[in-house]
Amino acid sequence: MTLDQSCLFTSITQLGFPIGGLLSGYMMTYFGKRYTSIFGQAVSYILGYTLLSTASNVEMLLLGRFLCGICRGFCNCVTVVYILDLCPSKNMVYGALLCLVGNAGTLVTYTIGVFVNWRQLAFISLIISIPYVIGLVICLPNDFPHRKQKSNLDEQKSELKDVFKCKQMYLGIGITFFYQFAGYNIVTNYAGSILQSEGSIQTFGFDSALINATFVGLAGLVGVIIGTILVYWNFERQYILLFSNIGTAMAFLGLGIYQTFLDTTDTMYWIQTLCLVLHCMVFNLGYGCLGYPMVAELFPPKFRSKGVSFLMILSGFFGFLNNSSFDQLKKVMDTDKIYFLYACINLLGFVFLFVFLSKPTKIMPDTTIIINES
Repeated sequence: MTLDQSCLFTSITQLGFPIGGLLSGYMMTYFGKRYTSIFGQAVSYILGYTLLSTASNVEMLLLGRFLCGICRGFCNCVTVVYILDLCPSKNMVYGALLCLVGNAGTLVTYTIGVFVNWRQLAFISLIISIPYVIGLVICLPNDFPHRKQKSNLDEQKSELKDVFKCKQMYLGIGITFFYQFAGYNIVTNYAGSILQSEGSIQTFGFDSALINATFVGLAGLVGVIIGTILVYWNFERQYILLFSNIGTAMAFLGLGIYQTFLDTTDTMYWIQTLCLVLHCMVFNLGYGCLGYPMVAELFPPKFRSKGVSFLMILSGFFGFLNNSSFDQLKKVMDTDKIYFLYACINLLGFVFLFVFLSKPTKIMPDTTIIINES
């Protein structure tokens, strides 16, 4: 792959993500969550990994990643809506547990990737779809779409207007923006290449960069566990998010300082791993546990599907910009300046959260969201 193709391969899932989110909103409305999970989420997963495991050219790889992004869009929308509908009193706890399962999957994938090549890893992921689909068919409860028959275009426009009249929508857009630009996808997608910059070292016959990247994945899992415990103990969510945001900023700041002053010191190479580990841990402690469930609960059940779908579209767009920015910025900036730039964006996110998430306010009978009314 060329550098541009590699950049597109890394970020193209974020282009599929909003399509999955958009389709999931309409499919949940007209067909229900169960059939959306089976025919949207599962089918896109199987097709994506089939293409990746059998790819004979770059185009097949890109299409496979794109379909995996669509699956991710379905997954994020449907599972969050399921949680809010089935567990309204403990939605944040179960949302955190959902993130815990997701990060456990990431860690397992990283660990397997140390021992096999990318094609074998894609084939293993495809095999996993067998119990995955069986679980969707057997375990998901039957549900019925909110709409018994198709509404006319005027009604749909009216619903969309109601969604955009909610000031919580614009709060959700801000949270979604800073969620993506916190840089978690960059850290997880580029951890191996960032650590590889110090040179490939063999540890017990394995590439040490891949092993260290696995520790980065483990840190994400530990962060989710801590965040889940804090949510269960009813810690104030705004403080958890603020700590998460300032932590990601400090991690990027540490990477920038390392690149500027310590990059030539062979004995200090572990600092990069430490910064990446801390970033994953503090991101998942706050944003990872609370991000999507918190955004989803902004909307009343009547148009929650459409509201979440729209924010998933923006999330995919922001994620694509963030993912593709790393390689593109390296063409015009030194790596240390890129890290400092990401640190500044995270600090702006801290200010945004501090201003607009300063106190809890009831917005719906069954949920509580932290909004500054002033």
